[in-house]
Amino acid sequence: MIPRCRPVRTWVAPWVIVPGAPPLRDAAVSVDEDGVLAAVGRAVDFARLPVSECRGVIMPGLVNAHTHLELSHLRVDGGDGLVPWIRRMLATRTPPEPAAIEAAVRALEARGTVAVADVSNTGASAAALARSSLTAAVFLEVVAPRPAEGMPEPPAAPGVVTAHSTYATHEAALRRTGAASIHVEEDPAEAEWLLAGTGPLAGLLPPGGAPGLRPVAYLDRLGLLGPQTLLVHMTCADDASIQLAVRRGATSVLCPRSNLHIGGRLPPWRALRAAGARVALGSDSLASADSLDVLADAAVLARDGAEPAWLVDAATRAGAAALGLPAPPGWIEVGDSARFLRDPLAWLAFEGAGAPVRRLDVALPAPALAPRRAAHAFAAKEIA
Repeated sequence: MIPRCRPVRTWVAPWVIVPGAPPLRDAAVSVDEDGVLAAVGRAVDFARLPVSECRGVIMPGLVNAHTHLELSHLRVDGGDGLVPWIRRMLATRTPPEPAAIEAAVRALEARGTVAVADVSNTGASAAALARSSLTAAVFLEVVAPRPAEGMPEPPAAPGVVTAHSTYATHEAALRRTGAASIHVEEDPAEAEWLLAGTGPLAGLLPPGGAPGLRPVAYLDRLGLLGPQTLLVHMTCADDASIQLAVRRGATSVLCPRSNLHIGGRLPPWRALRAAGARVALGSDSLASADSLDVLADAAVLARDGAEPAWLVDAATRAGAAALGLPAPPGWIEVGDSARFLRDPLAWLAFEGAGAPVRRLDVALPAPALAPRRAAHAFAAKEIA
């Protein structure tokens, strides 16, 4: 049986980035009306098709694997560690502002983000995300540091319930909520608290029995570490924790700008890279980062020596896999002149955050106006 052909939109560009493959120079990409990649190759091979010309780099849409949109109206000073930052945040936190959330969602769209994982305490971001073009995974975060207070009810909003962290969610609550997306090893204080019940968190949290394990090992003992787990930050993770996360198939979501702002340190990306960890990128909130653009986080790690191809993959394909998406959704054009780029991946990693971004419109002409010749369509085929 001959597969039915589907109409496509085709763009040509100086460079096309396809997930899992080297960049293609003077290339073309065809996408069907659902945004699924139908064909990719040399521009000359698409000469018989009607095409749109791009001047920049065509690449998959960006995936931001960790945000807190309901904190978009805040900016909290940092630099002296997580616990002082938490104290300042709690002292200045006010209810979410819908206008600030809407503006943050628009900023995500404007910078080429097509999928986002948002962590919410109130469910306040749900409406803005539902109105947007973003594919959104919403995690409803439970903060329950005091066992005597029981298990608080999560917000009445669509999403996946998850624990905030191993220190701010007591063990019984952890077991009930799970750890679909959880703050882990963001600061040395967390491991000190879990190992010995001491350190900066001892002055913030009620006394309780320390499990005597570092955060990743503690989650594993509770049976909460696996392929569906997003370990957010991992800034202070030791080699044993990284190896354990890799063995369980968990994804480490790195937020380097937030880590620098709060604690003045970067995540151990070299150790994660060497261990073969699944890694995605997140921006964290506007309370601890200047923007929600994951290319800005890629730039921080690129300047520290991280491989550009690995970073671009973390910001696209790996992020999509972390959120359970079958492929990076959406296609965007980054930059206004890519003709003379020698290495588009390095340019994206170092300069992409400052470049103009355009979402490619996959809307197709009305059927009556659509070309009817077979040469104007490809059989839909996903390119791995």
